[in-house]
Amino acid sequence: MDRVSYLAILGFVLLVYAKTLYWMVGSWIMNPYYSHGSLVVAISAYLAYRTCRAAEVAEINTSPGGNKAGLFLFSSALLIHALSYLYSYYWISAFSLPFAIFGCLYFLNEELARKLAFPVFFLLLAVPYPIYGISNRLEVFSALAASKLLDLIGIKTTLVGAEITTAKNSFVVGAPCSGIRSILALATVSAFYTYLVRAKLAVKAVLLLSSVPLAMLANVLRIVSVIASAEYFGLKFSMDYVHPMSDLVFFIFAVLILIGAEKLLRRVIA
Repeated sequence: MDRVSYLAILGFVLLVYAKTLYWMVGSWIMNPYYSHGSLVVAISAYLAYRTCRAAEVAEINTSPGGNKAGLFLFSSALLIHALSYLYSYYWISAFSLPFAIFGCLYFLNEELARKLAFPVFFLLLAVPYPIYGISNRLEVFSALAASKLLDLIGIKTTLVGAEITTAKNSFVVGAPCSGIRSILALATVSAFYTYLVRAKLAVKAVLLLSSVPLAMLANVLRIVSVIASAEYFGLKFSMDYVHPMSDLVFFIFAVLILIGAEKLLRRVIA
């Protein structure tokens, strides 16, 4: 089976998921929480292309190399897709898509499927999950943590829900400041980074798991920087300069910590 045949099969699977894909693209465009989805797909496609080139997929005889377990996985994914589509749970349908692709590959060519496992399942990070309930909890947590940290550095605060009041200003930690975007973005970067580095499985597992608390820490520090700058330099300076830049600055900070942690863990877990 040549590359054209593989692409034809992939096209068929994507056609089956056409409405789900339309919903996903709409979510990536319209909702800033999921704007990273298109980047995830681009990275996944590039990694898959690079893997196929390295494996010289066009010259592999796939007929005897498949595994029937792949057919079961593919069928199960399609069943989940059909039920999710019927009841309009598009995120569940989207979640089943990588499993459908992998199951199809595994049935046709087990060796190739194993090599493409990461690019395929990396697509799970592009799924627009229903995160609003989590976002509300993160708002309260981030406000509480930021309030405690501000008190420690000498800025007295009063906390009511997700509203932080200081002597000069009042701030509401809303959905954009909940940290959910940072968590999704850093989890994506962490997954990609752990795939690239040559390290033990334990190191990679720790890096993946640490991405969530690290993103939460970076978000709390971002909130603290905005409120502290407003106290010391005025609200206008904070909103005009610190607030727009703080998201990127503290995300880069989190990525650098992640890279540093990987270097340290490789020495500790020798």
